[in-house]
Amino acid sequence: MRGNTFKRLISLALCAAMLVAAAVPVFAEEQTVTSSDGSAGGTSSGYNKTTLADLSDQLSLISYSQYLENHAGVSAGTKEIVINAADYDEKATTAKNITKESGVYGLEDEVVLTDDAGKITWSFNVEEEGMYSIKVDYAPYSSRKTNIERIFYINDEVPFSQARYMNFLKTWTFNYVEQEDGTVRFAKDASGNEQRPDAQCELKWNTMELSDSDTYYQTPFTFYFKKGINTISLEGVRDEMYISKITLYTFDTPRSYEEKLQEYSDKGYTYGNATIHIDAEMPESVSNYTIYPQNDRSSVITEPQNPTRIMRNIIGGDSWQSTGEWAKYTFTVPQGGAGLYSVVARYKQDISDGVFVSRTVKIDGEVPFTEAYGCRFAYGTEWNVIKLGNGTYEFLFYLDEGEHTIELMATLGDFGDILSRVQEISRSLNDSYLQIMKLTGVQPDANRDYGFSRIAGSAILTIAKASKELYAIVDELVAITGEKGDQVNTLETAALLFKQMSQDEYKIAGNFVSFKNYIVMLSNWMYTSLSQPIKLDYFEILGDEGVAPQAVASFNQSAWFEVKAFVMSFFMDYTTIGFKAE
Repeated sequence: MRGNTFKRLISLALCAAMLVAAAVPVFAEEQTVTSSDGSAGGTSSGYNKTTLADLSDQLSLISYSQYLENHAGVSAGTKEIVINAADYDEKATTAKNITKESGVYGLEDEVVLTDDAGKITWSFNVEEEGMYSIKVDYAPYSSRKTNIERIFYINDEVPFSQARYMNFLKTWTFNYVEQEDGTVRFAKDASGNEQRPDAQCELKWNTMELSDSDTYYQTPFTFYFKKGINTISLEGVRDEMYISKITLYTFDTPRSYEEKLQEYSDKGYTYGNATIHIDAEMPESVSNYTIYPQNDRSSVITEPQNPTRIMRNIIGGDSWQSTGEWAKYTFTVPQGGAGLYSVVARYKQDISDGVFVSRTVKIDGEVPFTEAYGCRFAYGTEWNVIKLGNGTYEFLFYLDEGEHTIELMATLGDFGDILSRVQEISRSLNDSYLQIMKLTGVQPDANRDYGFSRIAGSAILTIAKASKELYAIVDELVAITGEKGDQVNTLETAALLFKQMSQDEYKIAGNFVSFKNYIVMLSNWMYTSLSQPIKLDYFEILGDEGVAPQAVASFNQSAWFEVKAFVMSFFMDYTTIGFKAE
């Protein structure tokens, strides 16, 4: 075990050197922000400063999949355990600045306030050994523009690598303004241009199920607890947080969509008769202040659109691409309108070339069926209209009359499995690189016979397997998307080099530098693929008589819009843009 750990640390040192250039664009996006109260915030992307000790600890941890394998024979716990946060173990707690308060944000129970340093620990008894999911009732202390971050421990150990850092998201809302016609939109400047609304952090109680923030794993984590006394600890990393209670429970995996359809049939559900329009640029709340309404003029039928005014008519793009981030909307099914509905979205996904991006859909705070963890939005250069689905099914949702919420969360969806496989390929290739470098040095002589097949046969075999697996992934992506975009071409180019090196050992030395660069390229590919950008115009919740909206403007619509924009440009006072209306 120590030998493997040492090897991984050596691999880290090499990869760190190899990835310096590749990492710069990523970390350049992590700019420090200042909150409205003047205090320094963190980075909007959610990443934190990482030391060599942190990296060493991270590499020494097993993955969540290995953790589950290690506890494969353990049954799920059946008894819910509720831990009051105020009953923390003072002897085992190292954090110095912990206070108990009551009446916080309308909650009469006693809660604890923890800061961004030290560890708070709770001791509790587990009557039944088993696998438990965990949810935390928490609330932010401040409205700083940064997420809350904690390191999670069970019995003084981080259980697996994905649990080391837990992000507790805040909830942000926007200030909307009632217009003269009675509608609610955004504040306008003196020229009638809609302005970006201020984002307000809601200081309220939230419940978070501990899960993978990168969404490689869609459902909440399950953790092993032995029978008897156990401990849970949260170590402060960033920002203060109130904690009310921690609950150990059994997570019920949602049924499949086919089972849900059978339920609809058994209950005699029929289609609803309403059509409900939701403007995507006007969410009830979002998980990050960087997700905000924007202006888009790439289509004249984007709603609303104006030839001379700036209209906030979409949400998303590169401001809504980090996994785990969500936007929530409220809508009402009218009386007598209960029934089955499809959700149609007008969207544009022209950033992730040749691949789909995904969103998890929650109705009234719940994922209705397993397939809803990965609704797909295909790549395209034009605006598109789809019914929410996963490439196999177009989903139907049963909605009672009354108020509901729909929440879309950025997720890897089915792409998570592909990323995991590429990540494993990258790790195995890095081991092969180290093995070959022991023989050749960093820059081998292309004319020398090193005898790779005799001395480094396992490395050549690994490279051959990597090539074969990459070609299989390329075929899968082409089958899903129907095209070879830049993302797919990157994998195919790497697979070709690895194939040539594995089939002819005399090409290894001459391509060794390229081999290293292609390993780096795979790492860059994974970083890029973690982004899930999408632009949303609106949703329509359609019953049996609903008609799918128009995706692309006609020639006449576009031409007439441009004529009006040209004519009105002679009368537009551009000097008043941004000035507040009196």
